[in-house]
Amino acid sequence: MGVKQLFQLEGRVAVITGGSRGLGLQMAAALGEMGCKVAISARKVDELKLAKDSLETVGVEVQTVVSDLQQTDHISTLVEEVISGLGPIDILVNNAGATWGGAGGRISRRGLAQSHEPQRYRALLSRT
Repeated sequence: MGVKQLFQLEGRVAVITGGSRGLGLQMAAALGEMGCKVAISARKVDELKLAKDSLETVGVEVQTVVSDLQQTDHISTLVEEVISGLGPIDILVNNAGATWGGAGGRISRRGLAQSHEPQRYRALLSRT
């Protein structure tokens, strides 16, 4: 597959975690502009509503999913809702963040380990 084909995104389904504001919202807008159907997830319903309104104003097809991805059972729910609403997932932008800082700016081993569990997201992509 050539580079030009890789950038043909019309009709693809993109999931952006942490997509209600900041870089996540900008990524959703950019992918939508390139023709993707976009699903954004975040914890706050009101921020998702504002983000959806903003994206729809510029013509992006968007689905919102309220989800706290620190809760591992929310991952499968996110996947199922997106597949049901938009179709199989082609692109994942894992932008959801958490703060793992400890006293004096130290990061706990548990926090570091939890933030780097790729099997959580392999499950997401293998189901599509």
